Amino acid sequence: TLLAPGSKLALNLEELFVLDAAGLSLFMKWMRETQTAGMKVCLYNLSKPVRVMFEMMMLHQLLPVCESKQEALLYFGVTETAAGPELRAAAG
Repeated sequence: TLLAPGSKLALNLEELFVLDAAGLSLFMKWMRETQTAGMKVCLYNLSKPVRVMFEMMMLHQLLPVCESKQEALLYFGVTETAAGPELRAAAG
């Protein structure tokens, strides 16, 4: 594994605009794997189409969704200056 159990991962999805059935299936598999591995994940900056898809599929109830990077950091209880190896903010 790239990240150890207990790792915190904040994913910036602002450039993801389409989530088809195959992508949704892979995303669900990845969510299960991260949860099984004991990782904490938060998504942020969802584009409108992806947010609608998440709400339709009720994924926002399974995985935390934040509006911004700052909100994601607050979700994990860290500040931006303290975000280091224990928190990875992908793509920004």
